[in-house]
Amino acid sequence: MVPDTFFYLFLFGGQLAFHPGLLDAVSKRQILQCMLNNLKGIYWKQADYRSCLAVVERLPILDPDSPSEIRDRGIVYFHLECFSQALADLERYLHAAPGAGDADTVREQVSGLRRFIEGMH
Repeated sequence: MVPDTFFYLFLFGGQLAFHPGLLDAVSKRQILQCMLNNLKGIYWKQADYRSCLAVVERLPILDPDSPSEIRDRGIVYFHLECFSQALADLERYLHAAPGAGDADTVREQVSGLRRFIEGMH
């Protein structure tokens, strides 16, 4: 896929060997996903969670079957102190990917969020 290849070319300073797959056509959707993922990374590194939210709200539209996009949106909601939305997304992530490598960590976060939200009421 070209977007990933471009990322690796950039990341490795052009030290990636040419292969015919670099010339594969990509869809507009794939290009948009690549651009949004780049923006998500930039905003995340800058701790600009409001801008990051604008991006992570769009990524699940492009890839609704991606649990990691729902998880990432939940994490951004958490940083923005939108705790109910964060909890809903993190629970949705665990439901969609119960065996994910980070599932135990997310379960702990969900448990803590539940206790926090209950304490607020």
